[in-house]
Amino acid sequence: VIELNGEIKSSLLEESFQALVQSYDVLRCNILYEKIEQPVHVVQKVRDVKITYLDISECSDREARLQEIIHDDRNRKFDISKGQLLRITLVRLAEKKYKMIISYHHIIIDGWSLTIVISRLFQYYNELCEKGRIKIVSGPSFQTYVDDVYQKEEKCFAYWKNYLKDYQNDTVLEEAQYSQKQGKKKASITLSEEDRKKVELIQSECGVTTNILLKTIIGIVIQRYMNANDIVFGEVNSGRGWNYETTENIVAMLINVLPCRITSREEQTFCDLVRSIQKQAVESNQYYGVDMVQ
Repeated sequence: VIELNGEIKSSLLEESFQALVQSYDVLRCNILYEKIEQPVHVVQKVRDVKITYLDISECSDREARLQEIIHDDRNRKFDISKGQLLRITLVRLAEKKYKMIISYHHIIIDGWSLTIVISRLFQYYNELCEKGRIKIVSGPSFQTYVDDVYQKEEKCFAYWKNYLKDYQNDTVLEEAQYSQKQGKKKASITLSEEDRKKVELIQSECGVTTNILLKTIIGIVIQRYMNANDIVFGEVNSGRGWNYETTENIVAMLINVLPCRITSREEQTFCDLVRSIQKQAVESNQYYGVDMVQ
């Protein structure tokens, strides 16, 4: 949900949305999976799209009505085999005050892509407002990305096979038991200013990033739970690191989950460990596109 201030012309926004969908092939795609052996990714040459425009400026309780609209939109399911998998609802709250609700199916784009999509949408809208026309710019092709991944597939599998070589710990952490009434709870930790400075000092002394530092700490915690010095856990990544110049502007679903192996030795210092994990991450970076399920 995005807050918009200023006068928004719904007709121009819809025209901008149409241009946006024409710019990226995945926004014109559907997944066919029924009565066929393998799912098929189908891209339409042209797809006509509409936005939903609602004016609730005269409602007595606009906030309640807005939440109702958001709730209804959240509960509207997508059919991946037909229709658009990205939709926009523009809600007018008052003069020069709007909320824009963007919903999409995660099978076509990830969070990284959404940032690109929103930026391009408003780029087109501003062009229409200022120049009265849009210069459609086609984004990087998802098909090109897929072709590149297939070309590297054998090399990627060889890398990850070697990466997991000699790993023998088949212990699995059990999910914590909880009752239906309790449900799952989210825990968060806020570092004090003093602790934050200590973390920054460790990063500086070891010469590693925050991500590597936290990943290593998570690995050490898992090691303690499993009573092992060699563990593997799944790490979510953007899927864009292996060829960043090509992949950073692709609109698609590229996130992936790949193994992260934390192996520590008794004589090893903490800095030595995090440096080894950082080196490992740099080496792995170019092999992120592989499908590990295979």
